[in-house]
Amino acid sequence: MAAHFEPPDVRSRMDALPAAPDGHAFYLRCPTPADEADYVADAIRSLVDGGVCRYRDVAVLLRSVSTSGPEFTRAFKERGIPYLVLGKIGLFRRPEAEALACLWVWCAGLSWWGTDGMRYEGDDLLDRARELWPEEIPEDLPELFRAYLLDGAYGDLIEAFYDLLAELGVGRWDPEDPGVAVRLANLGRLSRVIGDFQAAFRRGGRRARWNSVVRGLAWYLIGYASSGYAEQLPDPAPDADAVYLGTVHQAKGLEWPVVFRS
Repeated sequence: MAAHFEPPDVRSRMDALPAAPDGHAFYLRCPTPADEADYVADAIRSLVDGGVCRYRDVAVLLRSVSTSGPEFTRAFKERGIPYLVLGKIGLFRRPEAEALACLWVWCAGLSWWGTDGMRYEGDDLLDRARELWPEEIPEDLPELFRAYLLDGAYGDLIEAFYDLLAELGVGRWDPEDPGVAVRLANLGRLSRVIGDFQAAFRRGGRRARWNSVVRGLAWYLIGYASSGYAEQLPDPAPDADAVYLGTVHQAKGLEWPVVFRS
């Protein structure tokens, strides 16, 4: 029986948006990148403490997060300013995400280039993970997790990831704390990265040896964190009260009431 498809009439009247309120633009030259980052961080803190805006109303857009971002993340950490780094690459510039990547890469027996520009392998990966994770990692947890992981005790990668988070005590974190909310948001983004990899290797019903899957995910994380990847569009932002740190290629800047461009 033949069916006739009648496309809907998609022509509709376009209403003009109300004009944006008048704003202000300022130009500032700072002696060093560190001075610039400190000025921006102090300005953000002053605006938020003064009730002018929330952290989530502010974005800092740079030419490159790889080269300019470290000074800003340093300044934000020193002042307790919660922040989200836009894009998949930027995810691994958050300490909680890099810590878990180091743990997984250690389990796979590979090496990792840290956001500090240093190469980590072997037990140095564990030291790096302990340095970055916001709480103390139980002494025997990495060895136990690796044993379970490589023995195929988990049904899939996401199950292994969530079990690791549970053992690290993430379930006890207070989501009402702005800093914790940002950490949880980034762990959710990391979960999606792992899910993307898992969906790809399962496509077409393929079955792979578990140890090859574990090692493959480690290479995938290393590749995503590498500067060899092109800049990517930002992920949909979670509902977290945090400053957005990204590049001028990722956003126009009109998405936020307050924007600092470097």
